[in-house]
Amino acid sequence: MVIHGLREGTLPRIPRDMPADEAEEETQSYRRLLFIGITRSMRALMVTYPWSKPSQFVAEFDPALWDGEWQTVMHGV
Repeated sequence: MVIHGLREGTLPRIPRDMPADEAEEETQSYRRLLFIGITRSMRALMVTYPWSKPSQFVAEFDPALWDGEWQTVMHGV
């Protein structure tokens, strides 16, 4: 399974003019959706995100809880 595009502004996608309480609720909804995607992975999971502007959810990943290697691939840098 691949979860692609964990980019800030894409996931979560929150309109700038959304009230703070609604934005928080929407962020939590996206967080739950991502959790479901991660937990449904049966054999392998690849998560991709841009190095320059990762989603806020990437910071919540704890590498110690992942079985495998973290790998950084940078193109055009």
